[in-house]
Amino acid sequence: MDERSPNAPPLRRLAPDAVAVLFLAGALGFFYWGYLNGQRFIWDDTLQQFYPFVSYVARSISQGRFPLWFPGLHDGMPLYCDPQLSVLYPPQWLLIPFVQGDRLPFVVYQRYIVLHYFAGGLFTYAFLRQLKFRPVAALTGAIVFCLSGFASLHIVNFVLIQTYAWLPLQLLCIHRLTGTRSRWAWLGLVGAMLMSLLAGHQQTTVYCWYLVIAYWLYRGYSVGHSDAPGRWAKARRVVVRDLPKLAGTFVVVFALGASLLIPAAQNWLHTARARQPFEIIADTSLPYCELLSLLVPNYFGQTQGESPVEFWGYDARSWTVVHNPSNSGLPGYWQYWEFGVYAGQIFWIALLVILSNWRRIDDRRTAGFFVISGVVGLWFMLGRYGGLFQVLYHILPGASLFRGPAKMACVVTFAGAVLSACAIDQVARASRGLRSWPVFLPAAAGFGLALVLSTGGDRLPLALLHLGRLDYARSETLFAAAVAVVCAVALVGAVRLPRRWMQMLFLGVIPIACVVDFSHAYGFFQCGHFDPDQFYTNSDPLLPRLQQYREQFGPVRFGQIVANTISEGLSMARNDACFYDFVEVPEGYTSFYLDSVASFQSITNRPAKLDIQNIKVIMEVDATGTYYLGTRSKAFLRARFFGRARQFDSRAALLSALESGQIDWYNEAAVAGPLTTALPTEMSQASGTNSDGEVQFESITPESYAVTYNVKRPGVILVSQAFYPGWVTDDERIKLIEVFGAFQGLVIPEPGQGRVRVRFSPPALKWGSAITLLGVAACAVTVFRKRPRPS
Repeated sequence: MDERSPNAPPLRRLAPDAVAVLFLAGALGFFYWGYLNGQRFIWDDTLQQFYPFVSYVARSISQGRFPLWFPGLHDGMPLYCDPQLSVLYPPQWLLIPFVQGDRLPFVVYQRYIVLHYFAGGLFTYAFLRQLKFRPVAALTGAIVFCLSGFASLHIVNFVLIQTYAWLPLQLLCIHRLTGTRSRWAWLGLVGAMLMSLLAGHQQTTVYCWYLVIAYWLYRGYSVGHSDAPGRWAKARRVVVRDLPKLAGTFVVVFALGASLLIPAAQNWLHTARARQPFEIIADTSLPYCELLSLLVPNYFGQTQGESPVEFWGYDARSWTVVHNPSNSGLPGYWQYWEFGVYAGQIFWIALLVILSNWRRIDDRRTAGFFVISGVVGLWFMLGRYGGLFQVLYHILPGASLFRGPAKMACVVTFAGAVLSACAIDQVARASRGLRSWPVFLPAAAGFGLALVLSTGGDRLPLALLHLGRLDYARSETLFAAAVAVVCAVALVGAVRLPRRWMQMLFLGVIPIACVVDFSHAYGFFQCGHFDPDQFYTNSDPLLPRLQQYREQFGPVRFGQIVANTISEGLSMARNDACFYDFVEVPEGYTSFYLDSVASFQSITNRPAKLDIQNIKVIMEVDATGTYYLGTRSKAFLRARFFGRARQFDSRAALLSALESGQIDWYNEAAVAGPLTTALPTEMSQASGTNSDGEVQFESITPESYAVTYNVKRPGVILVSQAFYPGWVTDDERIKLIEVFGAFQGLVIPEPGQGRVRVRFSPPALKWGSAITLLGVAACAVTVFRKRPRPS
C-alpha cells in the first residue's frame, strides 16, 4: 500500500485507502464474528445493565413514549438523566426500528457495538492519514485503537467504547481547524465532542478531553503563528488566540448538551457519588506489578470461569476488593479489564524505533507530544500508587469526580496507536539509514523473562509470583516474545531490503501480526456463550404469578430475600423489570442510585422496610436452601392514607427512629426537615389514624398516576414511590412532600373526596432543552455569519 502520485487517477489514488479500510473491516469481522452471527454473547455490565435499559428505551420510544421515569427498580428512578443509559445519544436511536415485541434482539445490539468499533477505527485511520502517514501505518494504528486492551476488554462496559470511539474524530477536527481555521472543522469538532458527551460515560469523555485540550494547545503553538517568532511569543499567542476559542468551544458543547448535563447533575447530586471519599475515587489504581501486562497482557491470567488460569493480578488493597468480594470466588475479577492497557508488541517496537532514530523522525513534535501523553497517562493510571493523581485530584477539573484512575488507559492506548503508526510510516518513508537493532529488545526481554520463569520463578517478587501458574505465565510470555520477533523481523526487512515492493510486503505483515497478537491476548475473553434470551427469558414460571399478583393487588413490588436481606438475582435476573412492565423490585443494577432510597433500604427494621416499600410478594430462601414464594398481608399497597404524622429535624433522625421502632408506621407518617411546614397542624394529634380515609391508586403511565381519595380529616397519602424533584400535581391545594425519608406524600389539606393526578414534569429537562436551543443558535451564528473582508 504505497502512496500514489497526486496526478494519478482518483480511483488509483484511493485504492490503498480502500484496501486498508477493507482489511480493517475484515479484522474486526474476524475478531467479533461470533458476536455478529449471534453465536457468542457479551456479558457482565453490557448484558446486565446497559442492554436491558437500551432495550427498554428503544421499546418505549417505538411505542410513542419518551421514558422519563422508570418504576421497575429502586422504588422508582429518573431514567432520562442517567448518562450511562445514553437516552439522548442519536446513534442509539437507530436501534428503535429493530425492536421486536417487548425487547430489542441482543444480536442487533451486538452488531451496533461492533459498528462503533468500526467507526472508531475509521476515525483513527482518517486522523492518521491527516498526519500524512502512509496507509499501512494508518491501518496499523487503527487496529491498535480497535483491538488494544482498553477497547477489547471494555466491551463488557460498552458505554466506555461508545464514548471512546469519538476521540480520533475530535483530534482530526482540531488538526484541520488549527491548520485551516475552517468553520466546518470547528462544527465537526463540536459535533464529535457532543457525541462523546451524550454517548454516556462522562469519565471517559473527560479523560479524552484532557487529550483534546492538550492537542489543541500543542497545535496552536506549533502552527499558524509565523508572525510570532520565539517560544514565548508563540506561547503568548496561544493564550490570546487559542485559549478563548477553546473555552468558547466548550461553552457551546456544554450548551448543546445541557438537555443531559443539567438533569444528570441534579440526579448526581441526589446520589452518594457526590460525596465519595478519596479512597473510593482512587480505587482501581494500576498497581506497579500490573505494568508487566504492558509487555505480556495475560501474565496474570484471565477473568472468565472458562479461563485456563483465573486472574490473580488484582489489587488486594483495593477498596472494592476488600468490601465487595466476588460471589464467584474470583476476587477483583473485574480489574482484569480495568487494568487492560496493552497496545501490542508493535507499540514497544515502534517506541524504540522512534527513540533510537529521533533525529530522523519527520514530525518530531507530534511524536514527542504523544510520547509525553502516553507517559503522563500511564503515570495517572497508577492513581494512589504514583503520586500524580494525588496532586491532580485537588487541582485538575474533573479528576475528583470519577472513580478508577486506571480508566486513563483510553489516552495511553490511543497514544500507543499513534506512535505505532508514526514508526511504521517513518520506516516506509526513509528506511535507509534507520537504526533497526533496538526493535529486537522487546523480544529479548520476553525470552529473558521466560528464562527466569523456567529457572528461578520461585524467587520472583511476591507480586509476580504464583507457583501454581508459572507455566501459564511462561507460555504467555513466550508467545508475546514470538510476536515481537515477527514484528521486529518485518521492520528490519523493510529497512534492509533493496526493492520497494519487498519493503512494503514486509510492512504489510505487521497489521496481520497485530491482529494475531490481540486475538491471542483477548480472543478468549470474547468467547461468552451465555445466551441473553435464556438469561432474560419469558418462560420463567414466576412471571405469570407476578402478573396475577399485580392484577389482584395493583402495583406491588417483588422482594428477593436471602439471610433476611433484600437481594437481587435470587430467582430473577438483574434488571428483568426492563422487559416486563408488571415487575417492580426494590433493588437493581444501575449507575445512579438515589441516596435517600439507599439510606432507607439500609435500615435493619425488616417489617418497616418491606411494608413501606410496598413489597407484597417475596421469594425467600432459608438456611437449608429451600425457596418460598408468598404474599405479605400487612404490606402497604402503593397508596395509603395517614391521618397522623411525626415530625423530625432531619432524615437521619427519622430513619434512626424508624430503625429503633419509635415510629408506628402502620398508623402515622414520618416527615423530616422543612417539609413539615406543609402538613396541617391537626396531623400532630394522636387521634388521627389511617382508618380515617380511603384511597385508590391508578397507574396511568410510568410518568403519571392518579389517586382517588375520600378522607374524614386532613392527612397525607403515602405513595410508595421514590421522591424526586419534578413530580407535580394537577391540584394546587395538594402539595407533594417527602415521607418516611424517601417516598412521595400527597398532603390533603381538608376532609372530602376527590381525584388528584400526579405527573413527572422535570424543570431540569425544560431548562436544559432551552439552553440546548440557545446552543444550536450559537452554532448557526458562528458557522454562517459573514466574515469581514480583509482591508
